[in-house]
Amino acid sequence: MKIICPVSSENKIEKQCRKSLYTLQQKSYIVKIVESFDPISASNEIDLNENEHLFVDSDIGPFSEDEINILRSSHCEVVSGAYEKYVENGKIIGNRSYWQGGNNSFVAGMWGSVAGMVGNFVKNNSTGLIPVDFVGAGFLYVKTTAIKKILASTNDPVFCHKTILHEKLPFGRGQTMNDLGFSMNCQKAGLQIWLQCACRVNHIRRSK
Repeated sequence: MKIICPVSSENKIEKQCRKSLYTLQQKSYIVKIVESFDPISASNEIDLNENEHLFVDSDIGPFSEDEINILRSSHCEVVSGAYEKYVENGKIIGNRSYWQGGNNSFVAGMWGSVAGMVGNFVKNNSTGLIPVDFVGAGFLYVKTTAIKKILASTNDPVFCHKTILHEKLPFGRGQTMNDLGFSMNCQKAGLQIWLQCACRVNHIRRSK
């Protein structure tokens, strides 16, 4: 397995995330910290010779091989762990203003874990494996078979979708946030995305 952790220029890896990554690296997991939140950079780190990839946001943690094995045992090509808003001192704190899920919902990155359409969030009392249309890339397990299906269905990088503009790259091309672009590419490739409620990780409030 290769674990890919993108880090934006404005932020850093939270200590709990860094410690978790280091522990997994000691267990022979391949860990790559990408010094960019650009979806193309994350896409370029995919290794088709690896059977599995785990994409982890730098503000997720702590996590261990136990959480990875829960996702593995789901037997899905694309499955995300579940997490809520932000956690500070062990307590869940409120949503950002653009999150519409309320205080009793999972979120998975900026766009949420969406059942049906963007804006419909999975409630945090949900259990088991839930099919969703969109999912965040905060703790996302992807089999390489799924990545190959995406690459066969699009000319775009795995975490980009050209029809929705997020920001302009230096050479003028538009890009989406990585999680939405990835989810749209999954749909195009005929892949079902899943949320595994049994795998719960913390979304850590950024250190100041």
